[in-house]
Amino acid sequence: MMNAPILKDAFPTVKTIPPVWDETRVLPGSEIGKLSSMARRSGDVWFVGVLNGEQITKDYQLDLTFLGEGNYLITTVSDDLKSDRVNLVGLNAKADLHEFTTAIPLKVKKRSLTREKTLDIKLAPGGGFVARFTKI
Repeated sequence: MMNAPILKDAFPTVKTIPPVWDETRVLPGSEIGKLSSMARRSGDVWFVGVLNGEQITKDYQLDLTFLGEGNYLITTVSDDLKSDRVNLVGLNAKADLHEFTTAIPLKVKKRSLTREKTLDIKLAPGGGFVARFTKI
């Protein structure tokens, strides 16, 4: 599955997510069963994960004030809502897909920003978002 074309661009960012954290913060907008937004720090690098717990498209504005002063390089992995869904059948013969036989592809973007900015995120139904912030 990790060799699937829909994951190849996202995998380098996702595999940098550490298993141990120095700090974790629940971010505004989180509500059990509806939306989870967490910022986690390992050393000087921050990661944010946002999960849409509902089967509707959502807009979420990520407040970046948890970051320290200065400029950051951000790499984001998000749902590519403008692309066609991808057929998952045959990607993993051992997977029991139930009713989930297609997926929304992921897109990766890089840019620089500061804590004074916000990020506007569009989440697919049941979708998510990952960001990695590295101080420049």
